[in-house]
Amino acid sequence: MNKVWETRMQRLWLVASAISLLCPLLLFSGKFETVNAANAVTVLLAIVFVLSLPVSFFSLPLMALFKYGIELELDSMFGAYFNLVLLNIFGYLQWFWLMPKFFNRGKELKLPTILENN
Repeated sequence: MNKVWETRMQRLWLVASAISLLCPLLLFSGKFETVNAANAVTVLLAIVFVLSLPVSFFSLPLMALFKYGIELELDSMFGAYFNLVLLNIFGYLQWFWLMPKFFNRGKELKLPTILENN
């Protein structure tokens, strides 16, 4: 049952990640000028933050460091998209690296070898 849940969460994460990375590019391309793109990107940031919980809490100090350390404006398109990419990286690490290691704790990892069939 854990493997099914893990696979579903990974697929959900991939779909949400692809949508969250492509949507701001479409909104700011000029085709959808009537849409308030800043609010849409804020909603996307919130959704990706929730989907990558609890690891996304580790991105908050990094966001503050980028805001105050290199003075990255979070209100600008680049700043918001940069934070979106950062949250996607943390979510990817959680769902595709940490969670498989957590669920496969008691199992030994066996990699296939070329010489195994001979």
